[in-house]
Amino acid sequence: MAKKKSAKPKKAAVTLAAPNLPQPRRVPKAAVGATVQDFIDFGGATAVEAHEESSGTWLVTAAA
Repeated sequence: MAKKKSAKPKKAAVTLAAPNLPQPRRVPKAAVGATVQDFIDFGGATAVEAHEESSGTWLVTAAA
């Protein structure tokens, strides 16, 4: 006798399609706030990360 398949629905594969997000920028510390705001206002980013790379240079990246 053949086994009956379960009636549980299968989970759909989640595709993370990245919208047209701005490219990461290296900026001086004084420009981090303005760059983050630009990414949000004009780049469509909903999450932005900023990390210090070296003394005075920060990498600002749009995450989502």
